[in-house]
Amino acid sequence: MRACSLLLLALPGCTIVLENDFATSTLEIEPPEESTALQLRMEVGDIDIVSGDRHRIQADFEWTGQATGSPQLVRDERDGVADYALSCPDGSHNCRVHLSVTLPDEVATTTLDVAFLDLETFGLATDLVVRSDVTSIALSGHDGDVDVQMAQGDVTALDVCAEEISVQGQTADVELDVCDRPRLVQVGLDLGDIEIVVPTGGYVLETDAGAFGEVTLVNVTQDPQADAALRAILREVGDIEIMGR
Repeated sequence: MRACSLLLLALPGCTIVLENDFATSTLEIEPPEESTALQLRMEVGDIDIVSGDRHRIQADFEWTGQATGSPQLVRDERDGVADYALSCPDGSHNCRVHLSVTLPDEVATTTLDVAFLDLETFGLATDLVVRSDVTSIALSGHDGDVDVQMAQGDVTALDVCAEEISVQGQTADVELDVCDRPRLVQVGLDLGDIEIVVPTGGYVLETDAGAFGEVTLVNVTQDPQADAALRAILREVGDIEIMGR
């Protein structure tokens, strides 16, 4: 075991455990209490976020190979924004980071910039912004807007109370269950299936499943004067289902 050191700062309580060619390390981060926005940036990560009274982040690193350093954290905490960039040790292989995040309601916006992301959240009250290449997202009981841009993956959002939801990608499957009448839901993909559940009623509807897909509408109607819009666009292949509950 050896003490953790960082390129830009020392992290108390961080240790590296070495066993043969396998290593693990844990970092504990406590953002300032006055933070109203969280930004997390890394290459590959599994992130679990739950609601709680205290803002805390635990980062567990795993890697193989003969790394020449320690996991690195660059932090920028100012103007109410807690911005953290995490990276694996130089020389490491097959490195992955698992983040366990406890998020208080005071954090109004959470931004995740992770190239390869596996995200699960439960009971959050925050606007969520995700930028990713390959992602798997599972949201449950979310109270806040959602904005996802990705290349490929899947998004499942159940019992989401949001005014605006946007999912844009290339190849993906998207399932959205919106608890309250939204102002705007828009999903745009090249390939995949789109399933949207919203309260029954009239909406400004825009749907296109390409030349070979099917569009199914159940208990929702076209109303050009409605104050809510649903847009589901498949540019190549896939099916669209929009259902009112």
